[in-house]
Amino acid sequence: MEKSIASRLKRVREALEIAGADALLETHPPNIYYLSGFTGDAGILLVRPTSSTLFTDGRFTIQAQQEAIAMPVKAQTEATTGIVEGVRETAAGCRGRSSNDGLRAMSLQLANLAADLEKLCAVPS
Repeated sequence: MEKSIASRLKRVREALEIAGADALLETHPPNIYYLSGFTGDAGILLVRPTSSTLFTDGRFTIQAQQEAIAMPVKAQTEATTGIVEGVRETAAGCRGRSSNDGLRAMSLQLANLAADLEKLCAVPS
């Protein structure tokens, strides 16, 4: 399965390049499973040109580490709020705000998005 996931992520990265996006933020559980192997129902997957990170809440830490073996897992202690904060910190380039890693354009999978995008893209004070 790891080989299939690597192939799927490669195709996503090719599509991102064609679309001119720096990352994909995936929130729909079936798509997260397809791209990572994670079967839990609380997660957000960030796919970037050279890396992918699965964000989940603390209830799924062990499961996510066992299932999404092709990528780092960042488990947050505060369910959705913590997940959103973790993604925001990792992908700090929302809405044209440049981050240190140059992330400027992100493709969002909006179906079933359980987080407030304004909070996701908020600039920390």
